[in-house]
Amino acid sequence: LCHIKRIGNKFFFVIGEFPICSLGKSDRIVHSKSRYKYKEIADYIIQNHFDFIYIRYIHNGTPFFLRFLKTLKDNKVRILLEIPTWPYDLEFKYSTLGSRFLSFVEKWTRKRFAKYVDRIVTVQNFDTILNVPTIKISNAVEISSVPLRKPVPHQRIVFLGVANLGIWHGYDRLIEGIGLYYENGGKKDIHFYIVGNIDSVLDDYMKVVNKYNISKRIHIEGPKAGIELDPYFDMADMAVGVLAGHRKGLTDAKPLKCVEYAAR
Repeated sequence: LCHIKRIGNKFFFVIGEFPICSLGKSDRIVHSKSRYKYKEIADYIIQNHFDFIYIRYIHNGTPFFLRFLKTLKDNKVRILLEIPTWPYDLEFKYSTLGSRFLSFVEKWTRKRFAKYVDRIVTVQNFDTILNVPTIKISNAVEISSVPLRKPVPHQRIVFLGVANLGIWHGYDRLIEGIGLYYENGGKKDIHFYIVGNIDSVLDDYMKVVNKYNISKRIHIEGPKAGIELDPYFDMADMAVGVLAGHRKGLTDAKPLKCVEYAAR
């Protein structure tokens, strides 16, 4: 496994536990260097005679990444590239000149994947992506690693959404539905708990909350992890998946979130 790890006061690309190259001390420098520091990784792969590599690709294509793929292809290393969601352009906001430039570079890069990538791995129902044949898999979790919920009796109806929120989660639609329910005379005691990073959509959600005056029913809890999540699942009657995939052009998806919910 090649990943970024902090050792002492510096970050490194690490394969297993072996440091390959330094990426510097600050997050900003690490983010920048991780887009072009591929030579040492390629050297390690070639010297150790790897048959194939599996890359989880998350919008980080550059000419340096292409050269990395070409080097491996020239050395007969087979390349599997997992694209978690396709298309993905609408997931990102390009509010600065720098981000728009990186988006342009990424789009230029991905058009050339077909030269070097043997298969693209997808959880969606595409036979090809970017003119590369796909391998279709399903999202999954290790069931034994997820604790079963222990339901807590209550009189309310409790919805729970756990996510790092983007526009495609569409929880504003459920908030709107709760608001309309009460506007039309609803009497049930309904609550919606949102757990996770909500910064990117908070203003939009609060506009709906305030429109219907339902702040006491919408609970924004912030990021939680591990055992912190257990009480939320124990009190929930229904977990909420992705409600607006169409906002980023999706017509087909297998969100890991729903698998995790089912495991609970």
